[in-house]
Amino acid sequence: MSQLQVVCGLVWRQGLFLAARKKAGKTNAGLWELPGGKVGQGETAGQALVREFQEELGMELKVGRVLGSVEQAGAANLRLIALEASCALDWPSHSSDHDSVVWVAPEFWRLLNWCGNDARLLQQILGAFSRG
Repeated sequence: MSQLQVVCGLVWRQGLFLAARKKAGKTNAGLWELPGGKVGQGETAGQALVREFQEELGMELKVGRVLGSVEQAGAANLRLIALEASCALDWPSHSSDHDSVVWVAPEFWRLLNWCGNDARLLQQILGAFSRG
């Protein structure tokens, strides 16, 4: 079984990062995530992230380094890869998959109810910001 590559963006603006809540009818509805999506055939993780943000949120990204990744075995054998990114826009022009988008201070990331893989990834990346 081949592994599905999924990319997400830790998009920073003025010391805050972007989080989006999946809307009703979508997988993981009501849970927060770092926006992104599947890496397509022949795409790099960075190219996929730029495409996904443009399609789902209408945002143009400047992609930086890989921050970390987590793997999930089982029926959904996937690898979630987080890339650091920045964006000039304060808010998305639209959102096809989300019913809420917020900017989060790193020290408060645990206050949101995250999708499992995103929570694991954020613990890996932002764990140092945890306070309690």
